[in-house]
Order: sequence, then C-alpha cells, then structure tokens
Amino acid sequence: MDCPHQMQNKRLHGDLNTRCRMRKSLWIALLVVWVSSLSNVFATPPPSAPEVVAVEFYKWYINEMAAEREPLDTERTKLSQYVTLSLIHRIDRIGRILRRKDDFPDTDYFMCTQDYMEDWEANVTAIPRQVGPSRVSLLVTLGKDPKTIEELAVDLVLDHGQWKICKVKGLTPP
Repeated sequence: MDCPHQMQNKRLHGDLNTRCRMRKSLWIALLVVWVSSLSNVFATPPPSAPEVVAVEFYKWYINEMAAEREPLDTERTKLSQYVTLSLIHRIDRIGRILRRKDDFPDTDYFMCTQDYMEDWEANVTAIPRQVGPSRVSLLVTLGKDPKTIEELAVDLVLDHGQWKICKVKGLTPP
C-alpha cells in the first residue's frame, strides 16, 4: 500500500502529466491551424474568367497600338500572358512567309482590321458563345459606334491554369 505522501506525489505527477499532455495537444492544434492558414496564403489563385482575360487583353493591345508599339515585336512577355505560345509562333511563321514574298498582311491578326478606331479601347465587351471545361469561345465586340464596331470570335484555352487566346476570327463583314 502506498503511503499518503506517495499518493500525493502520484496525484501531483498525474496532474502535471495531464497538464503537459493538454499543453502539447493545444500547441499541436495551434500549429495545425497555422499551417493550414499558410496553405491558403500560398495557394494558386483561381484563373480569371475568360471574358475578363479577353477584355484585359484587347484594352492593353489597342493601347499599345495607339502608342505606336507593336506588341508582337516589343511586348512578347506581356503578350504571352494573354496568348498561347503556339498562336504567337503561328503568327510569326505566317509573317515570315509573307515577308519572303514581299507581301505584308493588310489586317492585324487580333483585330481582323487594318486599323483600330478611337473608341475601341474604352469599349471592349466579351460574351460567352460556347463554354467547355478547358476551351471557351467568346463574342468580343470592339467599339460602340455601330458604323465602326468590330465583332470577333475569340477562342481561349486553359493553358497551365490560365485562360489564353488561341484563335481569333473576324465576324464583321468587310
């Protein structure tokens, strides 16, 4: 049989062990909460909606053209944020072929026109036409004036978690 002094020590040590285990559990729980909150901070943000990407691209692209900069020549890094590399390479290839023939394209690939109108940069809209999990077709409208509006069929694909333009086709009759 244990003496009263030993029983008191067992109770005291038992209480200390329980307290230590509770503190350890609390610290582990706090650590788990902290680590899970960090994973939210470093998580990859969801991609912007394809309509947003198209509108941002056309506003930027028309602004570059208005400043007399050629995005295909001077802004490749920025361009590749909006356009697939395969489309950029395809446009380059077509340009090289036409230059060899001393024939230059008379229309801009992305606007499907020879020039842009002043109201286009401030008036870009995009409406989904067909939506799939990794490919979207949009109706992009440039401008507000019915006489100068340009309508485009713009296809985007999900490329490494980002929507990017992979094809543009003019819809406005010449």
